[in-house]
Amino acid sequence: MAENKSCETKNTDELIGGVFDFVDSGVLIIDADFNVLTANEPAKVILGRQGSVISSMSVRDIFGAAYANIDWLLSVVMRTGQSRKSAFSFDVAPENVRYVSASVSMIDNGPAGMILVMTLTDITEQQQALVKNAQTEKMAAVGLLAAGIAHEFNNIWASVQGYAELAKQNPGFMKELTDVCLEQSERASEIIHALLSFSDMRVDLRHGVRLGRILKSIKRLVSLEMQAKGIELSLEIAEDPVISGNESMLQQIFLNLVINAYQAILDKGLVGIWIGEDDGWVVVRVRDTGVGMSKEQIRRLFEPFYTTKGALGGNERVDGHGLGLTLTYNLVRLHGGDISIESETGKGSVFTVRFPKIGDVK
Repeated sequence: MAENKSCETKNTDELIGGVFDFVDSGVLIIDADFNVLTANEPAKVILGRQGSVISSMSVRDIFGAAYANIDWLLSVVMRTGQSRKSAFSFDVAPENVRYVSASVSMIDNGPAGMILVMTLTDITEQQQALVKNAQTEKMAAVGLLAAGIAHEFNNIWASVQGYAELAKQNPGFMKELTDVCLEQSERASEIIHALLSFSDMRVDLRHGVRLGRILKSIKRLVSLEMQAKGIELSLEIAEDPVISGNESMLQQIFLNLVINAYQAILDKGLVGIWIGEDDGWVVVRVRDTGVGMSKEQIRRLFEPFYTTKGALGGNERVDGHGLGLTLTYNLVRLHGGDISIESETGKGSVFTVRFPKIGDVK
């Protein structure tokens, strides 16, 4: 037994000492019980544990509140044997949040069994720049919809004023008319809440988020403007599990995709959003009946400053600089997800976004 343990220690030490102490990225060697066997110095720096001994510590103790992201990542790799990558934030110290990209692979360590190799990269600076760009793009997108939002408020205010006048003239119908006024006020409150949430600058990738609520909020903001152009917007929520991420950034992802779909339709058409679950992933599809794209356009779609038709992949209605979908791609990857597109010229497009699920439907 002691010989096997010695073999395990020797294999692990050789693995880390022979290779990983000479790389810039942080590396943790983790056993099947999710305990750290050893770590190189860059990993300790990223984790804010310079000079500390973290061997034999559990991953849960090391990552604290961010453990839900790590637990999912390690569990999937252990179950499938396939490498996975994710990103998350965690508190290194009070008022010191760090953003990290983590890649995990499984390796056969001989007699010692299977071990996990986690590679860590500090992406805090990139993340801060991404937040700044995301906020700029987000407010530009909301500005595009300002006319529709103003029209919606005008309708609400006109209804409240009209029904209030009727209530004043017909006291016998006071309750019914007052109920209508309250319903209209609730509509206004929902729109204001959606707009305020879109201006939120707080960044934390550890929150449990349901995408269904975000998509409903986006639908509430954009549907009136789209209806005025003869475009129908539908939303189907098949399942809505919890993912880990930042609500403001997730709003930006799907606002960009919905506006991209809307602007790809030159006349009347349809934009459909579907959300569900597939093998531990939360999947959102944004489908449009627009002009579609060629293979070359698809290949270059997420390149910075590349645009086929205008802002956010739009058309002649809006001038743009071609950063919307690049930003969308980066935000999706930051959340440990992936994005793909199916399209054909003249036959519309389908964007598919996938995020790792961390919770069940309640």
